[in-house]
Amino acid sequence: MVYFLNQLPERVVDSKGRALTTTEGSKTQEEHDDHDGHESSSSLSLEDSIKVATLRTQLEETNTSAVKTLLADSIAEIFGKNYFVDSAAYYYDQIVTYSPALGGYELAGNGYYSLYRITREDALAEKSMSYYNSILQEDSSRNDLLSKVGFLKAINGKTPPMEGIALVKKALENDPQNAEVLLRYGELFQIRGSNDEALIQFRKAVEYNPENLDARIYLVEALRVSKKDDECIAHLNKIKELNKGQDKFIQDYVDRSLKELL
Repeated sequence: MVYFLNQLPERVVDSKGRALTTTEGSKTQEEHDDHDGHESSSSLSLEDSIKVATLRTQLEETNTSAVKTLLADSIAEIFGKNYFVDSAAYYYDQIVTYSPALGGYELAGNGYYSLYRITREDALAEKSMSYYNSILQEDSSRNDLLSKVGFLKAINGKTPPMEGIALVKKALENDPQNAEVLLRYGELFQIRGSNDEALIQFRKAVEYNPENLDARIYLVEALRVSKKDDECIAHLNKIKELNKGQDKFIQDYVDRSLKELL
């Protein structure tokens, strides 16, 4: 299992399609505490600090659950991208109090999934699986979530890896054209050092869902390992076209990758 964890790709993609690296450590609660029990926004960049302050004010002023949910998710996203894990987790949990329904559980589950991918902290994986399993109890057709639960079980070291792998395979059997399931299956091959097999799954994901940015980013990373630079550049340009500059994380990822390849 130590081998499994060490073989995870350094670049991962969060639930919103952002390329992240695992080389930057998460900020700890002790490093950035403030009066309300989560990390201080004063440690953020000026731009992000202003955004958080504005969003917090709006959160305090609104009484609408749907608006509170969106605001909490936006705040958590800012803290998450800056590796302030405790603060992000605080707001993901708040989402469930504002929207105690499947949509709220999925937002929180996705948030914790992204945080786990950054930090590899077991507690975050457990929270993500808990929220996903709550959804699966109500809607067993969510093979994308089943594959995420399986993936987490396969790498968290608390259960035999084959248990998690079996869940991912089950999700794939249920829905063989689901891009999210194919990505998780491909990652399992990556972890085992089978980049060629991972490439097959990532290519399928792009084929079945050409506009899925996650799929193309995973494919790009696998292509880079295989030294297929020309194909890699073509997909990076397609990502740039699809993103249209809307997501700065993805835009920066593409620009940085193209600079490295050209």
